[in-house]
Amino acid sequence: MRFLDWNNLLANHFFNPSQSARQVRLFVSKAEIIAMGRLHFTQEQQDSEIWADFMSALQTGPLAANGADSVFDKAAQVATKWRAGQYQRLSGYDQSFPPYLAYLVFSILPLIEVQGSYNTNNYHGRMEDFIKENGPYEIGSKPRRPQNLRNKLQDIDHLWDELADWANVRMDSQWGSFQAGYTGNKSWKYVAKPLSQCVFPPIAIRRLPEFFSKASLIPGDFYTQRSFRDLLIDKGVQWLGLRADAISLIQGESGLGKSLTELVQTEFSRWTGEQFQLTGEEKERAYRIGTIVPLLVQLKPGTAGQVSFSYRAAFNTEPPADLCLGGMDDLYQGENWSRTLDIEFQDTLVLQDKVHKWKAQSPNREIRLFINAAHFNLNSRFWLETLRLSRIDDMYLLCKESLTEKIKNWGRENCATFSDQSELQGLPVGYALFRFSKPRASHPEFEMLKVQGEKSVSVRESTGLKVSYNRYLNHYMPEFTVSNAEGNEKPFLRYRDDDTQQNLLAHPSLGGVWLLPKEVRVGSPFTICLKDVAAEGAKFYEIIRPFLNDLKNENVPLRDAFGNPVENPAESYQGNLIKVSTKLESLADRNPFTPNLKWIPCQNDASPTSDNILMNWLIATVNTNTAGFNCAFEYICRQLFPGEPTRLLQKRKSAVNLLDYLGYIDYDYNKDKITALPPKLISLPTSSGRKALLIGCASAGLLEDLAAYCRAHQEDISISVNPRSLQHQEMLIPPVITFECAQVGTLERLAEKASIEFDEWYLLKLKALLPSLSDYKAMLLGGESAQSWDGVDIEQKSFSLQTLAFMPGQDYDRNYALIECRPKYLPEYGIWIKGSYYVVDKNWGKYLLFHHYSPKVYSYDRDIDLAGTKRLLRNGTKLALPAQLPLPRLFSRLIIQLGGIAPEFKQLNIQGVRGSYNIYGNTGTPFIDNLFKFKLNIEIHKTDEPL
Repeated sequence: MRFLDWNNLLANHFFNPSQSARQVRLFVSKAEIIAMGRLHFTQEQQDSEIWADFMSALQTGPLAANGADSVFDKAAQVATKWRAGQYQRLSGYDQSFPPYLAYLVFSILPLIEVQGSYNTNNYHGRMEDFIKENGPYEIGSKPRRPQNLRNKLQDIDHLWDELADWANVRMDSQWGSFQAGYTGNKSWKYVAKPLSQCVFPPIAIRRLPEFFSKASLIPGDFYTQRSFRDLLIDKGVQWLGLRADAISLIQGESGLGKSLTELVQTEFSRWTGEQFQLTGEEKERAYRIGTIVPLLVQLKPGTAGQVSFSYRAAFNTEPPADLCLGGMDDLYQGENWSRTLDIEFQDTLVLQDKVHKWKAQSPNREIRLFINAAHFNLNSRFWLETLRLSRIDDMYLLCKESLTEKIKNWGRENCATFSDQSELQGLPVGYALFRFSKPRASHPEFEMLKVQGEKSVSVRESTGLKVSYNRYLNHYMPEFTVSNAEGNEKPFLRYRDDDTQQNLLAHPSLGGVWLLPKEVRVGSPFTICLKDVAAEGAKFYEIIRPFLNDLKNENVPLRDAFGNPVENPAESYQGNLIKVSTKLESLADRNPFTPNLKWIPCQNDASPTSDNILMNWLIATVNTNTAGFNCAFEYICRQLFPGEPTRLLQKRKSAVNLLDYLGYIDYDYNKDKITALPPKLISLPTSSGRKALLIGCASAGLLEDLAAYCRAHQEDISISVNPRSLQHQEMLIPPVITFECAQVGTLERLAEKASIEFDEWYLLKLKALLPSLSDYKAMLLGGESAQSWDGVDIEQKSFSLQTLAFMPGQDYDRNYALIECRPKYLPEYGIWIKGSYYVVDKNWGKYLLFHHYSPKVYSYDRDIDLAGTKRLLRNGTKLALPAQLPLPRLFSRLIIQLGGIAPEFKQLNIQGVRGSYNIYGNTGTPFIDNLFKFKLNIEIHKTDEPL
């Protein structure tokens, strides 16, 4: 491999979109470098050959550094050309990364690979030993002499700062942020920067969640830097595996020691509260052993001199839908908050769900601060516990009575307003309550009452529709907060292109919160500035519009009929593009798509009534994950449907699945990836003429173009815009948009005019692609069995055919059983077949189980072993499937896209049994019945009871 290939390989390992806003450390071992390079070498080549190639590439360097003697000289020359803009193209391709990064990695390797008895700060001795064994060597020397790099670090010292400038300013931390390191004492002037990258190795960083758990820390709680420092000194060796001399650095007052403590603080701020453990197997697997979340106190001032207290849990990771804390369920309200928990105030409160191993905890505090809950997008009648002192908002302070005089003295001398509220009824015994505003100075004793002076601007949490790092959709603009605001700030935005400025608008009710001007430019990056506050290193923000041209089926992998990634098979699908080898004209089900009746034109002025904001967000993001989707979904719901939502977790999960089945997105559950699909017209079965459905994500502009075309050609084509039911509107599902005309050519011209694809036989291709239940079982058994979670302390549930639910307990038949277990948040589903365990798609697994255990019924085809479950019901054109028995993915797509109509969720009492059902309409055709008989080998039971 060439030098630049190695450089880009390493750079992409450290800096990529998944590292957005996270601190990057250039810690990488020899073994990891070999593993990265392995993909670019043949299987026959040894690890030693790959490593030799890497070291040779460093010594040779790029073409631009041929005249340099040492590897560090080459790094300096390469950086000079990069800085001057002369190094943007080399070897025929653009350089996305600084081309000296591999040399910085090399400067760290001796500290990682050479241990022995060296002190942590002994850099040069390690470097000399490393070079003797690995190179680089002096060019042309015989015998080979190691390059002498002593005192050469100063030649590349500036590159650490240049890398920080590239990552933090030029790339705006979108691929990760970087700190150049601390200089420490004078004797460490150049050594401290490579040293700061590896004193705290990644394995210790990976152990930090366990470290926090053992220390009984609560995520999001208030801890001083001193407390983290003391904890590292006390337990860093035992719990993190740090070297003793690393602890010495933390004990000292050097900048390097301080940076280690700050790193731990930063990782703590990102900790979700999840606790993991390794299995101890040969191939170790991590599994979740518990989750801890903060429990915050709420107070609510009432009438007639009263005050009441309650609690809210703050979720840093999504809770299980059936989480139960303190006997209370249906806890999730939205924006990662629980609903109000009506529990009287206690000094210390712990609520547990032993089934899911969740714990919500409120620690004992001498002082508790409260700010209006509207700051967290919650009901403004409540005041919620906070850990930060506001310099402009009214606040409440609850403290132990023993601290009353100390608080009074501070409040009366240093706050603009201060009043004693301790006479209110409802206060807990032994506590005093005060209300105050605008503190001017810190309390000399209590860290929580410290007035911070340094100001900064950031996006207010849970505002704006975030598309990517610091980029937002032009709907529901982000709001900005000024930390430590005093009330006299006048923030403004400055555009990058021409330095034009616009003032921000003060929030009508919340102090320190600012709104973008209505006429903010779209597509023009800007910074938010404060007068007299340095703007150096300020982040750029951008408001963008959705752009349909970014949506391509190639954005998702090519898959076979079971959803497995494949190279280029004859039978496959990619997004909403389907490839089959079957001759479609020979299919018996072709008739409904080509009726004999003529289409009669009808005047139709239908047009999309409003912009679908979720569609615009999906178009703008192109790719996202469930966490990103959840944030956008909840935010839009909060704007469209004010008030406290119900069953929000269930609505979100149903929404993402329906959007996938309706053809708007590709939802890859296993990789946690959601991809917006391009718009497309597909033919539908119809009784007259020709009919087509619009699938994929469509912008408001495209919809208007389609409607305008139909208005201009009313004699040839009509458009129908049918709104969803209220149930589906609450899931933000767009309306059904169909077109009717006499000839296929009319649909082809419409698609060509709108620059979208038209697929006449899409649904028949999809039907031809569908595998059978037997195919899926053969695929499972033909692959390797997996390692089960037996013997690991995680809950396993088995699927019950009686209750249609996963039931706790491990007493199940391993000859044939479907299992759910949660080693991490997303569950794993496995099926036991004759004592072997296979990871399975949940929906396919349920139908395998049903078919195995159900009584078999007569079938006119002796090759079909037809199961009669009497759980799948039909009445006329309506089909009822138990909600707990969803169809496999491609089956759901086919049935739903036959009319573009999403199923309705209903509670029904059928044959004296009450249950939850998904009701599919317009399914009274042999087309559907044959799918269940010939593909899923299950009979649909007819019923006279209303569906």
